[in-house]
Amino acid sequence: MSKPLDAEAQSVLDTAHLIHDAGSVDASCKQLADALAAELRGRNPVILPLMLGGLYAATQITRHFDFPFELDVLQATRYHNATQGSDLLWKVMPSIDLHNRVVLVIDDILDHGHTLKAVEEALRAQEPEALLVAVLVEKNTPSRIAD
Repeated sequence: MSKPLDAEAQSVLDTAHLIHDAGSVDASCKQLADALAAELRGRNPVILPLMLGGLYAATQITRHFDFPFELDVLQATRYHNATQGSDLLWKVMPSIDLHNRVVLVIDDILDHGHTLKAVEEALRAQEPEALLVAVLVEKNTPSRIAD
C-alpha cells in the first residue's frame, strides 16, 4: 500500500507539466547509449552514476550496453536537502581504483555545472585513462561554468 503524498508534494504533482513522455526519454537514453557504446565497447569501463539523481539515467542507459563494464557509485551534493545549491558535500567516493581506467560518470540534470566540475576534478586526480560525462537533461542555463 502506497503512502499518501503530503500536501506540498501533492501540490507539486497537481501543477506539474509533462515535458517529455516516457517513450521519448527511453528513445533518448537508447540514442545516448549507442553513442557511448562506440567509445566504451571493449574497454571495460567503470560506470559511476552520480547519486542519487544519476541512478535512473544510468539504469536506462546501461541496460542497452552489450559489453562488460564495472559499476560503482559516487555521491556528492550541493543541495543538502534544499532547492538551492551551496558548498559541495562529498558523501561517497568510488571504491574501484580509477587509475588508468576508462570512467563514465552519468548524472540526471546538468544545471550550472558546479557539482560535475568538482566531481571531474576529484576523479581526474586518480588519473583515469579517459573520463567521460553523460547527462540525461541539460538545462538551458546561461550561467553554466563549463561545458
